[in-house]
Amino acid sequence: MSQSFHRGRRLRWTPEIRSMVRETPPLLAEDLIMPYFVVETEDQSFRKEIGAMPGQYQLSLTELEKQVGPLARQSETAKKYLALREELKTCDVNLFLMESEENGKQLQEISKRESIVSGDLQDANAESEHLKEAYETLEREVAELDDQLTEKRNQMNQAEMLKGNLEGQINVLKEQINTEKMNAEHIRSRIESITHSLEEKQRQILQYQEDYAGITESESASRSSQEAAEAELMALDEKLMLMEQQLEEIDLFYSREGMPENVWVESGGINARTAYFLKNNAGVYNWITVTEPNGTKFRYEPGKKTFRESSDGEVKAVASQDGNHPAEITGKEISDQTGWYELYIEKNVPVGSEVYVLTFAMDLGALYEKIVAPVKIGEAGYSSVKDQNMNIIMHHVKNQIGLEAVDGRIERYPYLDMSSLNAWIMRQENENSGTGVIDTYVWDDPELKRVRRVVAFQAISIQGERWIVNSTDRIFYRHPFPQLHSPLRTA
Repeated sequence: MSQSFHRGRRLRWTPEIRSMVRETPPLLAEDLIMPYFVVETEDQSFRKEIGAMPGQYQLSLTELEKQVGPLARQSETAKKYLALREELKTCDVNLFLMESEENGKQLQEISKRESIVSGDLQDANAESEHLKEAYETLEREVAELDDQLTEKRNQMNQAEMLKGNLEGQINVLKEQINTEKMNAEHIRSRIESITHSLEEKQRQILQYQEDYAGITESESASRSSQEAAEAELMALDEKLMLMEQQLEEIDLFYSREGMPENVWVESGGINARTAYFLKNNAGVYNWITVTEPNGTKFRYEPGKKTFRESSDGEVKAVASQDGNHPAEITGKEISDQTGWYELYIEKNVPVGSEVYVLTFAMDLGALYEKIVAPVKIGEAGYSSVKDQNMNIIMHHVKNQIGLEAVDGRIERYPYLDMSSLNAWIMRQENENSGTGVIDTYVWDDPELKRVRRVVAFQAISIQGERWIVNSTDRIFYRHPFPQLHSPLRTA
């Protein structure tokens, strides 16, 4: 039986060494005893484990033979192993002897080499000491050179810094020189400009002195204009009472209330009297309508034939069904034909047991031209009228009629400054009369020139409604009043 395995003998490669380091006595074949326990029994296959000796059994002779047969073979194997082991020992001894002899030869060779190497080592040590001394000398020289180089570099850096500083100072001085040159040029230019400006200011002072005298005169004239405006407005207040008189005249003209029907027939009836009334008040009324009790309506216009309108099935409501109720103002609208306001007046006229409804359309344009327009302060002055809502109802510029005095104008002219006008309108809302000076515009001028005006106003009552009569005149200066267009400024 051949078997190959490695025997690690790095420290136990001789029998002597192995014997010295062995931890147990040698194990011999005769030391190996295997006990067997045989039992006389007729059972040839008897095999029973012994409880006190685990792994050992009581066997019959047949079972014993079965156990001894393999052991014999193992015994032969063991004998062969022992023989091979003895042979191995002999080989180990021979190998040891050979190795010892070889090692002796190697040792001699090594000794020779050692002597040679020792000599070389002494020479190398001497050379090393010499080289060490030379190296240290070179190190000292290199260190000195490094110190010198560092010093030179520091000196060079200082020189560069000094150069940079000097160049910076030179550039600053150059800039200062250029600046001084420019300043000198600027000063010369400023001297010339100031000299020219002084001359211009002196001319302006002379002009302003002349203008001051004119402004003083204008202010004096303004105060006189305000006083004149107050007087004119007082007179206008009395003239506008014509409207109240017209209401009284209507009541008086149609005062034959309750008269018998035959009396109206004899005098031409209510339609004839209305035509006569319109003829006598030409230029005051644009038209008059007579609504009969059955709803039929007759319309009278100056210079036109009377025409009859078909009944619309509706009879206009009236304030009273008796003849004692006076004529009253019921409203106003801008006429599409004239562009002026029409003031509507209604009157109930009883005829017997029936009631006729009369509607008068008073022409405020004609009233303005007849009564208001003549009232003005100076040649450039004019007067206007606003209702209680500050809507312009009379004005010499027709495109201003119907506008709210401030908000309406702001909407139409958002680029104009209305602050002064707004303050004036607020006074009119809170006071019954007053005078002042405001900045406003020439409303009939396409360029809307800004002007300063002396103004006055008077509040009047037309049948319980508050109207504002405003009169104004332009203040003329020797120099035109400056134009001002500003962003929207609401009241």
